[in-house]
Amino acid sequence: MKPRIKVKKLPHGYKLRPLREWENNEYFPIWGKVVADFKNGTWEAVDTDIGGNPEDKRKLKICVVDADANAYLDYFLMAHKVHKKSQDLLRNAGVNEGALVTGV
Repeated sequence: MKPRIKVKKLPHGYKLRPLREWENNEYFPIWGKVVADFKNGTWEAVDTDIGGNPEDKRKLKICVVDADANAYLDYFLMAHKVHKKSQDLLRNAGVNEGALVTGV
C-alpha cells in the first residue's frame, strides 16, 4: 500500500519534507526526500531513516513547506551534524558529559 496524497500539485516553491514526530507532537527534521506522484495521488519517502531511539514512540510525518522553511530545515540538519560531531569529539577526548552543550 502506498501512502496517498490528495492535491494535484504543490504551489510554486513548496516541497514535501520528512520529519520525525514523537507522541508529544515535538518533531525533528530528518535527512531524505519525498517523491510525489500527483497524477496517481501517491508519495514515497526515499533515502529516509526515521532514526531516534528504539524505545521512542515516533512516526514519520510528511509536511508541505515553503522555500524559507525548506532552507531552515536544511540549515538545522547541517548545524545538527556539526554539533553532533563536535560533541562526539569532546566526549571521546574525555570531556565530562555535564560540560557538553545539549541540542541544537
